[in-house]
Order: sequence, then C-alpha cells, then structure tokens
Amino acid sequence: MKMRAVLLFSTLGVCLCMGHAQTGASYDALIQQGKTELQSGNSAQALTSGQQAIQLDAARWEAYALAGGALMNLKRYEEAEDQFSHAIDHAPASKQEGLRNLRKQCVLAETGATPAPAQPAAPAQPATTTQAEIVLWKTIENSANPADFQTYLDQYPNGAFVELARRHLAAAKDSYVRRQEVQKQSAEAWTDPTNGLMWPKRDSARSMSWSDASDYCSTLRLLDFSNWRLPSLAELMGIHDFGAPGHNKGGIAFSWIPAKNGDPNMGRLWLWSNEKKDEKDAWYLAFHSTNKYHAHFDTQIGVICVRDASGGTATQQQSESPAAPTLHRAAAH
Repeated sequence: MKMRAVLLFSTLGVCLCMGHAQTGASYDALIQQGKTELQSGNSAQALTSGQQAIQLDAARWEAYALAGGALMNLKRYEEAEDQFSHAIDHAPASKQEGLRNLRKQCVLAETGATPAPAQPAAPAQPATTTQAEIVLWKTIENSANPADFQTYLDQYPNGAFVELARRHLAAAKDSYVRRQEVQKQSAEAWTDPTNGLMWPKRDSARSMSWSDASDYCSTLRLLDFSNWRLPSLAELMGIHDFGAPGHNKGGIAFSWIPAKNGDPNMGRLWLWSNEKKDEKDAWYLAFHSTNKYHAHFDTQIGVICVRDASGGTATQQQSESPAAPTLHRAAAH
C-alpha cells in the first residue's frame, strides 16, 4: 500500500525549481539548496530549507511543496498533508492536481487504505523502488545539468529511471557542448546579424601581398570552419562604423600598421579585398576613411578574412550598399 501511495508522487509533473517569477535570490537559493539536499537523501535539512524559504516568502508555493516532500520522506504524513494544502492554495491551476495527489498519499499513508487509481496506471516500478529514489528523480527530471543525471545513475545504477536518466544525460551533455561552442564562437568570431557574414575577432596581425592574403584566408582554420576567404570591398565597408571604438562593428580588433620611413599612410589601416582591378592591381579599403584604392599585387597590406555563415546571398546584399567609396591609385611600397 505504501509503495502505491509513494508512486503517485510521480504525478507531480513539475520540478521544485519551477514556478512563478522569482521574488528573491535568497528564496530561490533555499529552494535549490533543498532540492540538492533531497537528492543526497538529507530530508531533514531539506525540510529546514523549505521552512526558511516559507519565512522569506509565504505567498509562493514551491517552498511548501519542498517541505511536504521532505516530510513525506520522513514519514511525517499529517504535517506533509498540511504543507501540500498550503502549496495548493498558492500554486497555479496547472500544478494543483499533482499537489492534490501528493496530499492524498499522505492521507492514505496515515489510514493504511489502498486508493483506486485516479488516472491510468503508470508502468509498474521495480519492487526495490524507494520513495527517496522517486523524490530524487522528480527533483531532477527537468534539469539541464548533466551532473544531476550522473548523480542519479551513481546512486541508483539499477534504479527504476535508469534508461530515462541515460537519455536525459546524453541530451544535457549535447546541450552543454552546444552552449560551450556558442561561447567559444562569440570569443573568437562575430557574425553580422544583418547579413550572416562571420568575421574573426582579430585580423591577420601582419601585412602581406594580395596573393599571400588570398592563400592566408583560404587556408585559415578557425572554429573548425575552412571556408574563409578575402572579403569584397562592400563587405569590408559593412563592418565599418564611425561611431564605434576603432571604427569597427562587432568588437573586431585590428592591428594598425606602424609608420615607416615617415610615410603617414603607413600609420593607417589598409585591408585587401578579393577584387582585382586589372592584371597587376587589386582593390583595397582604407578603413580609416572608407575610401578604396588599388595597388600592385606585391604591395604589403593588412588582411581580415570572412565566411558566409548563413549560406544566403550576403555578398550580394552587401554589394548593394548605398555607400560609394572614392577611387584612388596607391603606390606600391
């Protein structure tokens, strides 16, 4: 009888960490702490955390549910029934049915009666399934933290929810890897949301000939992408912003070429484009002024690469930019 009463705990399809909008970091910290204590089998401490959370905010339901679950584990069913009643009073309608089922189990545990199923029976759990295991599972089943499911598997290697835990663990790990990749990408590259072009956060940090610049981009391996290339003039214009620090969007850091031989132009940032002017010259952008110039292929000029992250017509969209750069001819140096 007690086992059947306990199993209806699984009808509470919510995690204690969910609920109304947060009303305070301390309250939420206590709920999280109590959940962890339930996971470790320390129901007495979980009860204390729930009671402290109630004192902080008596209008929220999660702390009452936490205290009720802890009291159920401690087999203090009458007190648990009272806590679940308070939780029902404060919980949204979508949570109340599961809480009523828990309260009902407290009543049944006190009387020793066997209830008729309130809903289609769930698959029978192994005879060794304990209330502590069920409570642990219900506190982690909606978690995104791989460690939660690993904790369950370590504690209950032959438990009733092993297959579910393994699937959740694999999904949580995959989600974690994706989040790490996004963080790494944001640190090493920037994708322009207006056209889907991805730019490294730094340029080549050295100047080179046009041919070497093309080879540099075509062989670049950054963030496991290999389809880097020299940008067009219009694409280079697209990352210029006079109002941004360094006149660039996306926080891109450029290596400004130091002055040489008193030539003032060498203290300015020039960037090769992928566009030829003729058989001897190619176009580059004077980034500080957004004027375009052409120079001999052997001219040593700065480089930044780009890739089409969206797979769309980003290059075409950039080429339709209304900005019209001024034409110049620069001497090779």
